[in-house]
Amino acid sequence: MRVLVLSLYDLGRPPLEAFSVAERARQTPIDDGHLIAEVTDLSVDDWPTERVAAADVVVLSVPMHTAARMAVAASSRIRSEGSVAAIAALGLYAHFAGSALDNAVSASFGPDELDGFSKWLSEQTTKGAAPKGFGLAVGSSAQFDPLERYAQLSIGGDRRVAGALSASTGCLHRCTHCPVPLAFDGRIRLSTVESVLADASAQVAMGAIHLSFTDPDFLNSPSHARRIVHALNEAHPGVTFDCTVKIEHILRNVAIWPEFAAAGCLFVVSALESVDDEVLRILDKGHTAADGEQAVQVLRSAGIEIRPSLLPFTPWTTVRGIGELLAFAERFDLVDSIDPVQFSIRLLVPRGSLLARHAAMLPHLGDYDDDAMTYRWNSADSDVDALHARLAPIAEAAAVEGESPRQTYARMRTVVAEALGPDQTILTESIRFGSTEARPKMTEPWFC
Repeated sequence: MRVLVLSLYDLGRPPLEAFSVAERARQTPIDDGHLIAEVTDLSVDDWPTERVAAADVVVLSVPMHTAARMAVAASSRIRSEGSVAAIAALGLYAHFAGSALDNAVSASFGPDELDGFSKWLSEQTTKGAAPKGFGLAVGSSAQFDPLERYAQLSIGGDRRVAGALSASTGCLHRCTHCPVPLAFDGRIRLSTVESVLADASAQVAMGAIHLSFTDPDFLNSPSHARRIVHALNEAHPGVTFDCTVKIEHILRNVAIWPEFAAAGCLFVVSALESVDDEVLRILDKGHTAADGEQAVQVLRSAGIEIRPSLLPFTPWTTVRGIGELLAFAERFDLVDSIDPVQFSIRLLVPRGSLLARHAAMLPHLGDYDDDAMTYRWNSADSDVDALHARLAPIAEAAAVEGESPRQTYARMRTVVAEALGPDQTILTESIRFGSTEARPKMTEPWFC
């Protein structure tokens, strides 16, 4: 039996989920006792025509919205080219993408449904029992494509080979706009220190000198994170890392940051989202705009840069609110720490979203769009929609053309200033640019 796992898009990083799925498939008992599981990463590899033709089962890895949309087209091509018996979707968006994906696959499994996946795979040829377990385990890095093909760390004008690790799956929190609570409902599973270190060592052997922790929140368990960081630094003292942490966890664990900085933490991605406290309340982010300011100061005082992720366009956004977000970035010298595309992000509301049932959302909610895999919604202020329509093409064109972030931000800022009219005085008279090259970041700016 041949199983082909297709990774469609995973933030430009090595596809941990896809390799985990392949490893789980190899553990699945089948009637003839012989199963081959292979991975093709379509973000770096060409379409695997021969592998598709030879596969009995294809699994589409859908850890995010972009991958789920790509999976529909991939499924159609698979069926037109091969004699595949079954196609499955597995990942965070497997259940939440809508009927377009449902109709494209034979079965769907969330990231914590590996037992169900094993049982289904086994039933393609036999009724044998599936191995027990919960959630995704990190796959063998030895199977990755060369790490040089993935997103790199950019710092000081240099690019450094980077890998990716997962110390946990799931999240303790239930932010209303996030798809993670839909799959995990406040649960997390911690990987063992030994397994994380083994994966780190394998990637270091492949040339990685920087590692990105892909956990939804690295400080869901601060003690576990400390053990991981200590073990990584002890085994590979020259290797740097980054992680993703909520604003509230940055502030709750102030003492941890000097320790992380000494162990090689270069930057922290944190979901600032907005500087409008009402929007933050609806999104149940657990922080205020003032907390965001404090988090910037806490990390920088430890020598760690913050790279905020944003959600500027929501039904409750105002044009002035967008201006205040830019003013925040300028006031705290964050312009060079935010990829310009972040200023054009529009809220996605997938099937099953907590927001779809939120009282504040209902007046704005439209029909579900299967092709876009999100509920349609309208802003309370049509001028906000018009502003988004002007900013989004700037960000998209800049990414294609390779325009510098400074140039892109300056063009977006001009558009926002025009929309603000007399309110444009909230923006500073001149933009304070730090050293773009010295600010550490990954070379992949997209995130959903």
